[in-house]
Amino acid sequence: MTPDGRPPDASGHVATADRAERRFHQGVLAAWYALGIAVASTAVAPWLTLIGVLVQLTGSVSPRLSLPRALHRWLVAPTQRPCAPEPRVTFDRADALTGAVALAGAVFVVTESYPLGWALVGVSIVSLALDAAMDRGPLRHLANLLARLADQRS
Repeated sequence: MTPDGRPPDASGHVATADRAERRFHQGVLAAWYALGIAVASTAVAPWLTLIGVLVQLTGSVSPRLSLPRALHRWLVAPTQRPCAPEPRVTFDRADALTGAVALAGAVFVVTESYPLGWALVGVSIVSLALDAAMDRGPLRHLANLLARLADQRS
């Protein structure tokens, strides 16, 4: 741990990210998933959701692989003043968990279990939107709880 309580990344440095970039990333993904639900009666809807899942899971591996974060860096960031950096590990875990929930939802939709599938995608939307707007994502808190439990076991 670093002196301010943040975990180091693999190189020993604190992995940080820009708060505005993270919020933009979460907002774009929430809107993308909402678009999938808005066109839920079409054949395109599950594929829209799967594209969102792919973008979210690759972004949880590395922010450089995230398309919304890249759009933010190229289009939005030059017009804004920099925000305070924040630890990235927590949000990477949350992205992975939220992406897994959305993936499960997309799989249920593809297998024609529509209510359960769209409900899981809806949970992802709500969590992303709350985290982007108010820093209160329920799936982020669940991911942190699971990480703390895993740390206690080891």
